[in-house]
Amino acid sequence: MEPNERRMLLLKRHREPAEHAHERCSAEGMKLPVIFVLDLEDREGRKLAGALMAKEQHINEDEGCRLIDAKAQEIRTKGDVIPALVMAISMEGAVAICHKMTENGERSLRQMPIDRIPVVVVSAGGNSYVGLPKTKLRN
Repeated sequence: MEPNERRMLLLKRHREPAEHAHERCSAEGMKLPVIFVLDLEDREGRKLAGALMAKEQHINEDEGCRLIDAKAQEIRTKGDVIPALVMAISMEGAVAICHKMTENGERSLRQMPIDRIPVVVVSAGGNSYVGLPKTKLRN
């Protein structure tokens, strides 16, 4: 499978959780949430997931990575799936992360149309930036 195909498959499988995360964070007052879909089998995806987990849980990054590895193992028991984590980050935090990942990461996020949900898919040795249409989700 080509890298971009893997990223788009990951997005397709995690689109609904990404939309829910965006809606929840927006309702909680986060301005311009950016959704990350992190492939836990990808080196950078795992590393970023571990760092974000560490920050969220107020633990060190090694422990964050251990939690992520345990989560990935749990997901793998569910069958033929790509273990992934969906996380929401403020636009400023996401810009800082994406600026370090690629030359055009910051620009890709800042130029995202306001009527779109900004999503960063980290997988297959790289990342893709996608703008999902905003729709009101039903509970």
